[in-house]
Amino acid sequence: MMPKKLMMFLRKLHKWVGLLIGIQVILWLSSGLMLSLLNPEKVSGEEWAQASSHTSPAIPESVLLEPDELAAEHLDGALSISLEARNGQPVYRVKRLNGTTLVNAVDGSTIVIAKQDAHMLAQQDFTGEGEILSVIIGIAPDMETRDSTGAYWRVNFSDRAHTSIYVSAWTGEILERRNNYWRAFDFFWMLHIMDYSGHEDINNSLIITVALIAIWLGISGFILLFSSFRRRDFQFLSIPGKRE
Repeated sequence: MMPKKLMMFLRKLHKWVGLLIGIQVILWLSSGLMLSLLNPEKVSGEEWAQASSHTSPAIPESVLLEPDELAAEHLDGALSISLEARNGQPVYRVKRLNGTTLVNAVDGSTIVIAKQDAHMLAQQDFTGEGEILSVIIGIAPDMETRDSTGAYWRVNFSDRAHTSIYVSAWTGEILERRNNYWRAFDFFWMLHIMDYSGHEDINNSLIITVALIAIWLGISGFILLFSSFRRRDFQFLSIPGKRE
């Protein structure tokens, strides 16, 4: 048998640890419920995104520069060079370790995505109600662009969901579509995985620690079970009229 003082200490510890873990279990359950209730299309912003359409450049190949005819600044450190259409114009996409550059495939000039370009691209992408309120320059990754890198234009709309469309300042691509549905999802996801800084690490030390404590709570509860009941507590299970 376990010493009485040790049993009392274990019981008290089990009670208070159980209270703390119980609060976290409530957070897990409530956040999981909210994650399941949020509409995925609204969260991703796809509900208000314009269907993409890609058209091939309608320019004879004879007027296009060959990749090796591009300026040395574009070729140095290039991992790949591919031809594609951007707003009906042929461009070379030059990929490097530190980012991607678009180059005009006809004259070799670097394509720069200015503020007015980002304004136009975001307006074309967004089909919801609301006007553009502001266009702000920024650098990814940050909390809303943590899966991207490089400079971006954040285009904020006046719709009810407070949509923000992030346009790459290098390529003009839509990096992210964020709104209040996504922000609510991100908040509950943070609570669910207990990653209060990055909001994405499901194997962080805090959730592992809490999981181990929960396992200990179950084991200690099983041990305490034997000291919490007496034989008389189970008399209702005995068969009437049966002698012991």
